[in-house]
Amino acid sequence: MATTFLVVRDVALRVGLAPSTLAKLRIKGGGPPFVKLGKKVVYPEAELEIWQTEKTRFVSTAQGTTRRPNAGRKQRR
Repeated sequence: MATTFLVVRDVALRVGLAPSTLAKLRIKGGGPPFVKLGKKVVYPEAELEIWQTEKTRFVSTAQGTTRRPNAGRKQRR
């Protein structure tokens, strides 16, 4: 069975993220598994589907976030 690969633009549309966000996730981690073919970045479709399932399956709303309250907001004094 041949592996189907998706290019960055198609993955971005599919998961609702900007291509630049996918690039940041490739550096920081936490994004979908990818493969480099020379200089080109592609995503195995089967692994992308697994990643999407893992990122969208929650038991409670507390599982859906790891952000701190008021993260990124300026504090009032």
